[in-house]
Amino acid sequence: MRKWILVTWLLSLALVSLPRPHLAAGHQVIAASVLERVSKAFQHMRSLRASLSQQKIYGQLGISDPIERGVLYIKRKKNRDIQVRIEIIEPARRVITVRDNKFVLFQPTINQAIEGRLHRGLVTGNPSVGFLTYFFGGFSRLTDDYEVMTLGDEILQGQRTTHLRLTPMRVEKGLYRQIDLWVDHRLWMPTQQKLVEMNQDVTLLRLSDVQVNINLSDSIFTQRLPRHVKRLRG
Repeated sequence: MRKWILVTWLLSLALVSLPRPHLAAGHQVIAASVLERVSKAFQHMRSLRASLSQQKIYGQLGISDPIERGVLYIKRKKNRDIQVRIEIIEPARRVITVRDNKFVLFQPTINQAIEGRLHRGLVTGNPSVGFLTYFFGGFSRLTDDYEVMTLGDEILQGQRTTHLRLTPMRVEKGLYRQIDLWVDHRLWMPTQQKLVEMNQDVTLLRLSDVQVNINLSDSIFTQRLPRHVKRLRG
């Protein structure tokens, strides 16, 4: 069964909580300026809705999963009170919600739901979910683990972006080999990501049609599972 590719755009927002991230020599001024703008954008963000596309590429096998498309919802009530809904629409419907430090992944095609809590370490068998812990309470550890540098400006989807690269300071289970973020200058949020795992697998993510500070009902972030769904612990 293909692994669930969890959207990790959220991990980039973990950067905004720290005033002094580790920055590569020669890139401190530009990267710090970009992160400061991202921080301010996040502070004023109460909610977000965006279309998303994502794809996983298996580096050692030379094959790729089909591109998945769906919708991302985020609602923030307090700094640490974040609710998330990721709904993949095609090619197969999947829904993951995160609320109160708990996640639920529902896969209707196999009538299965995986439920669990976000911990500081990895969620077993699901490294992308584990990486969300940097956002949901593990802010300080992100910049302990990764060095940040800027690779310059690029035009993506008609918008100017700054390309940031995060590389781990040490080899450790649960860390990515490399993370590339493209921060949109209009929104000052990362709208494209490239995550490279230690085994050379790559996850590509792009957000479009981003809307911020819109009204979102709390009910969006609660899943009502079918009565006879198969429940597993994540």
